[in-house]
Amino acid sequence: MNRYCHFSISWYSWLPGLSFGLALVRDINRDHVTLLHWQDFLKKIFKYVGMSDGSKGSPLVALDKIRDHYFENNKRIPNMKILFNDSDNIKTQKLAKLIGNYFRPHNCHIEVRTRDYIALKNEIIKEIENYQNEKRLIFLDPYGYKEIKLDDIKDFLKGNKTEVILFLPISFMYRFAKAVQRDNLARYGPLRKFINEVFSQKIPDFSSAYDFIDKLRETFRNKLENYYVDTFNIERDSKNVYCIFFFTSHIRGLEKMIEAKWKIDKNEGRRFELSLQSRLFRREELTNFPQQIIRFIKTEEICTNKDLYKFGLLNEYLPKHMNRFLRQLQKEDILRVTELDGEEKRRGAFYLAYQNHSPFPKKIVQFKIINN
Repeated sequence: MNRYCHFSISWYSWLPGLSFGLALVRDINRDHVTLLHWQDFLKKIFKYVGMSDGSKGSPLVALDKIRDHYFENNKRIPNMKILFNDSDNIKTQKLAKLIGNYFRPHNCHIEVRTRDYIALKNEIIKEIENYQNEKRLIFLDPYGYKEIKLDDIKDFLKGNKTEVILFLPISFMYRFAKAVQRDNLARYGPLRKFINEVFSQKIPDFSSAYDFIDKLRETFRNKLENYYVDTFNIERDSKNVYCIFFFTSHIRGLEKMIEAKWKIDKNEGRRFELSLQSRLFRREELTNFPQQIIRFIKTEEICTNKDLYKFGLLNEYLPKHMNRFLRQLQKEDILRVTELDGEEKRRGAFYLAYQNHSPFPKKIVQFKIINN
């Protein structure tokens, strides 16, 4: 019986001309997502339907990337099932016609449906329960946020074989977040329902669109405590901010997501700006992240390389960034690294790779702050 990498991709039009595409391939022999050419996707504004005014839309661009990966890897790719869904029959008919003669690897099965989100959601959740060996990516690009529920994401993630990407129009949601709390107008109903569910009726104040994103992410993390949650911003300009929320059960998947983000945003690893405005300061300069590392090590009874690997990723820094910060602390004679028996390690040896975070780590060392 074939094992499939199952892509369940649902998208709904919410603002013509401002969608984007993602092509992600789940390698069935590994425990993480391989992100293919993310920067290519996020640097282009896509149309919703397969082709509009001569430019390819996100479904066709996704298929292009799968094709490229196939030929770049000696005509090999994991077995895949891809489902594109939209509630608009005209769009799905046009897409089905466009992809009918489109190249696809022989082991890549594509299906286009016109289904209501709730019906399709329940069907996918049942598949997740019945076919637990299949690995899936679910990409939700909803019509705003009207039908998205946190409980749905929890159900999608059950079994630890599925990863979820949720795309939200942050500026619009932030703009009306205060009105939702103040006014009982019916037009605010869907947003009110979403915010009340996420924040459990204890809605905080939001100082900006970015603060709105941060509080959503922290609440998702708290309510999905067995999963990792990460974000990536897409900014058309200061008044039009959108956000990808990424959910995974595996820390290796989180690391691969962060790798992709830093390839796109070499300064902060957090956002893609369509305006291409330069930033004056790097993120670590604004947050003084080395001091956060010092505080973290001090609060841990025993702080190991496993702890710092995870701490870095939860703060959107890769092991290579953590190594740079830790070398600076050693240079300032603040940091000491030893074996668990107390034997001091050579300078620059931090062992922050995933292989040391696995259930059978190759090397465990501990970190202590001194002279501070």
